Amino acid sequence: MPSDISARMKVYRLDPIEGQERHPGWLYCMVGPSPCWVLAETASEARERATLGTIVGKRIGDKVEGNFPLPWLDAELSSCHPDDSRAVARSHVLTVGGNLLPIEI
Repeated sequence: MPSDISARMKVYRLDPIEGQERHPGWLYCMVGPSPCWVLAETASEARERATLGTIVGKRIGDKVEGNFPLPWLDAELSSCHPDDSRAVARSHVLTVGGNLLPIEI
């Protein structure tokens, strides 16, 4: 039987916002401006988990070295919505190519 927490979990799809694919913040994301999926309780948690699994470089709050916003945390650079078309473990980010990236907490 699933726990109360797992019952509240959803798969979220994160996508770059059209027209923002060349923003410099994407240089600090392992998957670049391409879709990915994570398992989380909320969209906010999904954004954080996608960031933890894909960040390249030193994080400073909601920005990365060079003072660029982290794209998965910034609603002007990415969208985040429930999407049950893919299955993904809580411990990983699923890329559009099918790769699993561990979430570093």
